[in-house]
Amino acid sequence: MKKNVGRILAGLLLIALAVFLILGALGIGIKLPANIQVWQWIVGIGLLFVLIESIKKLEFVSMFLMLGFEIMVFEPQLGLLFGLKDANWISNWLIFFVSLLVGIGFSMIFKGGAFFAVKVKKNTLGSTVKYIDCTDFKKERVENKMGELEVRFENACVLTSNATLEVENKLGETVVYVPEYWNVRVNMVNLLGEIELDDTFKNQKYDAKTDPFLTLKVNNKLGEVQIKAQHVE
Repeated sequence: MKKNVGRILAGLLLIALAVFLILGALGIGIKLPANIQVWQWIVGIGLLFVLIESIKKLEFVSMFLMLGFEIMVFEPQLGLLFGLKDANWISNWLIFFVSLLVGIGFSMIFKGGAFFAVKVKKNTLGSTVKYIDCTDFKKERVENKMGELEVRFENACVLTSNATLEVENKLGETVVYVPEYWNVRVNMVNLLGEIELDDTFKNQKYDAKTDPFLTLKVNNKLGEVQIKAQHVE
């Protein structure tokens, strides 16, 4: 059930938005506090879910970036709250860079805690390719935040035992190239994003008790993840 929470919440948000739009078209007014618009509610709640999960995992960069995005979304209302006449009282770029710097600072201060307990291949605000060596591949994790990431397997061979790849994608695009002859099982958690699975890995027939397979644990928030078949000579 936990794996479907993100998808259920995203679905409820979309349904709520549809209801607001229908009521608006019918001329039925809905008063929102402090003149908060519907899109602000939808985006703000979506960012709140990401923020809560970031706090749970002590992911400081993501945590402060989500706080910064919340400030951007509700900037006019916050301006009224503090008695500022200008609705655009602060630069969005300034909010973004301050949030990023504070998040990186906290990550450096608390280095060695739970946030850094597991070695992972990371990409933030860039475009790169990460390679996973299949020679002794059991479990790996990749994280992409607001960037473009390609994940490829090198020294690919037939799986002799089960393996796991955890993919975390936030506000970015991640493409994972999996050898086409591998058995694949995908566990997906998708929040306001898109996950595409290559047809090669759909409706595969194998015995999970005897046939080795790769488990892909994909956690996608406000981004796009593609699982593509990689042709290996």
